[in-house]
Amino acid sequence: MEKEPEQPQLKKLDQPPLTHLDEYKAVREEVSLYQGEMHRTWLWAIIPAGAVYTWLSLHTGELSIPWPVWFIPTGFFIICYGRWRAFESRIAVFSGYVWELEEAAFGNGKDDELRGMAHYNLKHLDEQRKNHLAPTKLVRRARWVWRLLIILSVLLSFFLSVKPCSQPKGTGSASSQTTSNATGGQSLQPAVTTPVK
Repeated sequence: MEKEPEQPQLKKLDQPPLTHLDEYKAVREEVSLYQGEMHRTWLWAIIPAGAVYTWLSLHTGELSIPWPVWFIPTGFFIICYGRWRAFESRIAVFSGYVWELEEAAFGNGKDDELRGMAHYNLKHLDEQRKNHLAPTKLVRRARWVWRLLIILSVLLSFFLSVKPCSQPKGTGSASSQTTSNATGGQSLQPAVTTPVK
């Protein structure tokens, strides 16, 4: 009889299984990371949009800028708002999980004051929320700020794209160029003389 090959034995992990407290710490760390990314997203939207608006405004006289170019900053705001909302929704999912971990790790008695951050936020920071998954006042206000930025960006881009372009520097108007050509390049402006004493 032929011997069957031995099945490899799975090694037991030397580490103890993950506890609710360890899981809670890991999730809180991930939520903190997402919050940092949300704050960074504000900068990613505002700084490039401001730079594009500034550059376009400074170069309208020198270049013929097509109207869609003025809406590039609006694109920054829309993309960054989408990124911000993705982090917000991820944090909302984690907040529900953190709530359950707090119930398991710190107890679910009604008199326990310090059961964790999710419980504390619900009880003390936003009394109008009916459950722990509803967005806070801060989140609702931040959504309105994003929407306002996008609307103002659309309006500003539209206004700047239809604004008549100024004359390029140094070219002057058409009438001054014809006068200059008729006089052989000399100006028809009278010379100002100061009396000599």
